[in-house]
Amino acid sequence: MVKIKRGPVEIFINRSGEIRSGWKVGLILAMFLLGQTISNYSAGILFSAGLVFYLLVIGSPIENLFTPYPEAYMGLDYALRLLSALCLFGAVVFVLKIVDKKSLKSIGLKSLKSGYKDLFYGLLLGAVSLTAVFLVLFLTDNVTVEREDSALLLTLLTGLVQFAFLAVSQELFARGYCMTAFQKTGKTWLSVLLSSALFMAVYTLNSDVSPLYALNVFLEGILLAFMFVRTGSVWMPIGFRISWDFLQGCVFGFPVDGVVYGPVYSSWSLDENLLNGGFYGPVGGLLITAALILSFIPVRYFPPQGDGQRR
Repeated sequence: MVKIKRGPVEIFINRSGEIRSGWKVGLILAMFLLGQTISNYSAGILFSAGLVFYLLVIGSPIENLFTPYPEAYMGLDYALRLLSALCLFGAVVFVLKIVDKKSLKSIGLKSLKSGYKDLFYGLLLGAVSLTAVFLVLFLTDNVTVEREDSALLLTLLTGLVQFAFLAVSQELFARGYCMTAFQKTGKTWLSVLLSSALFMAVYTLNSDVSPLYALNVFLEGILLAFMFVRTGSVWMPIGFRISWDFLQGCVFGFPVDGVVYGPVYSSWSLDENLLNGGFYGPVGGLLITAALILSFIPVRYFPPQGDGQRR
């Protein structure tokens, strides 16, 4: 590799002639935000145009454009979340392929044939952890549960697809790209802390959340990073995120990042406290703190696959 002389250029280029990791991570975020902004505006325009066309076809007064259409707006929100995931995924792939000239495998996205055990273990661990939290809250009368009159299959299918898209794109960025880039410092612990801090910042900077909620998001980031280090793959973090968020939002009816989805059951906090997390759901409570800490134990004893390391 080309050796770069010391000087101002080292702010952007390291001694091996490569763009510094921080700038590449920043480029991904900038591309993601730009793509998300463009896609949001485009989707909004198309949605409005489609709604106007629909009203004209059925002969409804154009004033009804401002009448709430819950199903339509839920569909728009669903589409925007999928577009957001695709924008992040595209930004990661662009920088990885064009700037780094590397493959997705280099940041831990192994073939599903070799990573299915990691994925299954992550799915199982996320499901067991979140279900245990729900049962404790329910049995201690911290939440009340009601069956929702919703389309069960549609709710589960759309929720699963949405959370799968989000998990793949976000884990490919936070754990796959960021941790791999930060590990060039030679300090794994530093890459874990930096990627987890970035993960927490993305979820909390634009939200009015409690310190405990932010701490739990940071702790979740460390757990996911530990899974990545342990297995050398993003499949276990992806699996954990899918089942964790899917059960939380689409089955048990807890808010996910402050958003309430169309769940099979609705779980309402009878009294906001440190156990149930109040408005932001169990992620803002101590039970999630305990569940995340305990989840380190089975990950620690999971047999490392491929590039995984025993630590």
